[in-house]
Amino acid sequence: MKNILVVALASIVLFGVAAGLTVWLQMNGTKTADSGHGDDKKKKSTDDHGEKKDGDKGHADKGHADDSHKPETKPTAAKDASREADLAEYRRLQVTVAAADLSGQMQDYDKLLKRVSVEMKVLAAEQQQIDEKLAEVKQVEASTAKSAADIKKKQADAEAAEEDNLLRIAGLFDLMQPEEAAAQVQAWADSGQTDTAVKVLLKMKQAKATKVMSAVADKSAKEAIYARMKSIPAKSSGP
Repeated sequence: MKNILVVALASIVLFGVAAGLTVWLQMNGTKTADSGHGDDKKKKSTDDHGEKKDGDKGHADKGHADDSHKPETKPTAAKDASREADLAEYRRLQVTVAAADLSGQMQDYDKLLKRVSVEMKVLAAEQQQIDEKLAEVKQVEASTAKSAADIKKKQADAEAAEEDNLLRIAGLFDLMQPEEAAAQVQAWADSGQTDTAVKVLLKMKQAKATKVMSAVADKSAKEAIYARMKSIPAKSSGP
């Protein structure tokens, strides 16, 4: 893109130089024509002066001369016309050459502008695709963040509900006979819900939880519950 801009700038500079050169050549041609007219006028004046002197001399020597002896002006007029025609042709050629140069430069400039226009369209299309991809990424990030926040909130709500439910069960176990509570703990252990039994026992009063565990008849279930309790931090235990 930088190279295209440099070429465009160079084309504009060349266009200005060619235009200036054309104007200079036209002015120079005009000055040459004026100089030629001056020389012709000076020469004509000299010829007229010389003719006048010759006429005076002839008048003094011979009297009034006949009109047939006066120098003719037609060759001088023809010469001036030829000079004017040459200068006009020279100027016409100069203008033609300058116009041809400008025409070529303008064609190159038009081609450059078309190329720049095409490349700009391509770059604009690519930029649009990039913007769309960035928008998709931002949308995914926003959706992911929202999903993570929703998941975190749901998890927190579930944990709060579980905590409330465990406290209610533990409160009921504290009111039950140790044998009745031990039967429920045994049922949880047999059905693979050892973690539930451990969580409830940890929420119970420690003295009552000890009596319930003593009432559990299945030795393997009792050992599994004690092993799971040891893997849980002590701060999670109830009073």
